[in-house]
Amino acid sequence: MERSYVSIATDRRQAFEADPALHLVLWNGLEDSGVLESGGVTTSLSLSFLGMFRLLREDSTPVRTPTYEPRAKLQIFAAGRPGNDADAAARGPRLLAALELSVGHRSNGQQGCALADHLRTGKGDFDCAPLTDPPSDRLDLSTGSFTTNYLGAAIGGLKQVGGGRARTLLSARSSAEWNVPCGLGACMPAQMRRRYGAVVGRVSAELELPALWRVSRALPLVAAHSELGLRLGLAGSRHLGTVARPAFGDFTAEVTLLSRAPRGLGLGVFLRRRQGRDPLNIRFEERLDAWMAGFVVEPGATP
Repeated sequence: MERSYVSIATDRRQAFEADPALHLVLWNGLEDSGVLESGGVTTSLSLSFLGMFRLLREDSTPVRTPTYEPRAKLQIFAAGRPGNDADAAARGPRLLAALELSVGHRSNGQQGCALADHLRTGKGDFDCAPLTDPPSDRLDLSTGSFTTNYLGAAIGGLKQVGGGRARTLLSARSSAEWNVPCGLGACMPAQMRRRYGAVVGRVSAELELPALWRVSRALPLVAAHSELGLRLGLAGSRHLGTVARPAFGDFTAEVTLLSRAPRGLGLGVFLRRRQGRDPLNIRFEERLDAWMAGFVVEPGATP
């Protein structure tokens, strides 16, 4: 599941950014001890709210173009058998694969025209009259409306080597998000879809190294019996199906110092390098090349 981040960036236009991820798990088959001990197939169903809120260094330091994203996700897991010996069974499955199917809505809650220097004359984001001659073709980054309904699919896997403090985790994930074309107001307009892309593909990989040391109960916000480890991650995205312009995307590399407690929240600090287009909804044609650092909270420890 997605993590929650709070960060600052070397981009001087930004004060800070918050990316909350709130999850309501309706059913979690991974809590079945039989699957973890013996392997097998199980499912999980969740409802999530994924937001992105950025405070910019402008007049009154406003929060601009936030992202509101409710989503439903079905996950189908296949857990490998841990082995025949008692130590292997105690570690749980050494291999976990997943197929994910999701449906969601993403918007920024704005009511302005999609294009700058335009005045809305109808209900659509592009039903607007230009205020300049020639008309501007720039996106309105302050009050421009951005909205889409999407269907998503992903495949991923997690490989565990060793157990306890010597455990190493390697995970990878690939996904595709299709912006559904339709006549409903919540769908992405055809004009925006030609610029944003019909499909957004994403890939990521992470390596979590063995725990460095045990964390003292006396440290604030850290549960007893926690272990502190290091995680390295790479991720990238690509917007496909654009018209009259090449595909585009972004790339990030991240290192995280993470405290884990058994069946508890993961807490940590991270440093990230981002290259490419800005992921904040209607700002997707702007570049964001910056270092980012901050605090991360993730839903729970990996089995």
